[in-house]
Amino acid sequence: MKKIIWSLAALPTIVTAVALKFMPDTVPLHYNFAGEIDRWGSKYEHFLMPALLIVFVVLMQVITYFQEKKIEDEPTPREQASRRNNIKVVRIVTIVFEIFWLILICWMLWTSKENANIETAQTATNIGQFIWIALGILLVVIGNILPKSRMNSLVGIRTEWSMYNEETWSKSNRFGGIVLMVTGIAMVIASLILKESTLIIANLGLVILSSIVILVYTYRVFANLEK
Repeated sequence: MKKIIWSLAALPTIVTAVALKFMPDTVPLHYNFAGEIDRWGSKYEHFLMPALLIVFVVLMQVITYFQEKKIEDEPTPREQASRRNNIKVVRIVTIVFEIFWLILICWMLWTSKENANIETAQTATNIGQFIWIALGILLVVIGNILPKSRMNSLVGIRTEWSMYNEETWSKSNRFGGIVLMVTGIAMVIASLILKESTLIIANLGLVILSSIVILVYTYRVFANLEK
């Protein structure tokens, strides 16, 4: 799995380097909420996105490295297996994020190339829509992975109530995973039917609402256990 992670970390840099050979030195680099170009700059700024991904991957690898070092310190085989499982979950999440980031980079490169001629540049149609759809799909994938994690300090629905014991953790993350999947699907649907002007408000509202629902549920699970 480590080889897959590092391969996916390097791929955006390679794709960007190849794509830049087919672009002029100055390209559109930013779009407003209406999808209109509002900043031009050097095509080499596109290397910033692959660089950010590499920083993220290095951080995740450092975290899992130290988690692996702690496996043998766990007092029971079950706790050792739990830590191994959580490391695997972190790596899967890393791979999912890398794929999401690669798709986003490819989209940005494509829109820059398509609109590179300043005299004939067109609005980058639905760039916001694309990003929200991708985020929705990412939430669905993460929501599916979440229930597989065991209580840990790295990933999952981590509140004071959900981390009370294994039962509160399991119930909170199972419910949280379902909420994230429903939220992701709702974001995709909203992105397909709403206009750009209302899309960001609707999807931010979905994220805030799902966060509140998950938080309230974790408290209720804890409170019911305390009765």
